Amino acid sequence: MDRRHVLTLIAYSAGLGLLVGLVAASFTWLLYQVQEYVLGYLVGYLPPGYSGENGLLHTFRTPHPWVLLLLLPLLFAGASLLG
Repeated sequence: MDRRHVLTLIAYSAGLGLLVGLVAASFTWLLYQVQEYVLGYLVGYLPPGYSGENGLLHTFRTPHPWVLLLLLPLLFAGASLLG
């Protein structure tokens, strides 16, 4: 291999690494947005943060029906019957 091929491989590797990093960051952001909408808006549940933050009683922000969280396993079981 000559120097030009090596530099081309390095450039392709850097570009691919940048692309994969951006896709991974976008996917993580999308997961947080879905989590915030489903758990935060629909159910009113705020997942606990770091250990220094408030306890379990402070994770429910509003009086939404948090019992809906208990119905999630039934939803997944029903979805598995369809698939």
